[in-house]
Amino acid sequence: MSRWHNHYPNGHAFFRTYSVHDWCAKLDARAAAILYEEWEKARAALGARVPAYCIMPDHVHIVIWSESG
Repeated sequence: MSRWHNHYPNGHAFFRTYSVHDWCAKLDARAAAILYEEWEKARAALGARVPAYCIMPDHVHIVIWSESG
């Protein structure tokens, strides 16, 4: 069981990092475009803001802000 617990209080920004399996450099421009499109769909559906993100070949950083938790 993970020692990390998700707690998302309303009105706070959250920094998340996601990595590609075994840190393989798989995120090219096409994959980055797909990630961006999916984030936009989720952002619009949930009313969240994404003030910053960085997509690198082997991992992604994103800052998410949501008023609804």
